[in-house]
Amino acid sequence: MLSWSVIEFGGLMKGELQNAKEAIRWATDYLLKAPAQPGTVYVQVGNANRDHACWERPEDMDTPRSVFKKK
Repeated sequence: MLSWSVIEFGGLMKGELQNAKEAIRWATDYLLKAPAQPGTVYVQVGNANRDHACWERPEDMDTPRSVFKKK
């Protein structure tokens, strides 16, 4: 959605265009790195119910976290 908005309205973003491009780049870099094997993409880290019950930053969590993948 952000990419589409930049294509359509990038000329109107003035000072925020670079920030939008950086956000798009971050997302596309993630998608390029997500496939560990051909045909497999890792889509989620963590269990939402457990994670939402914990009030600490993900970087500080030392408990095992589930990883979900799609083939």
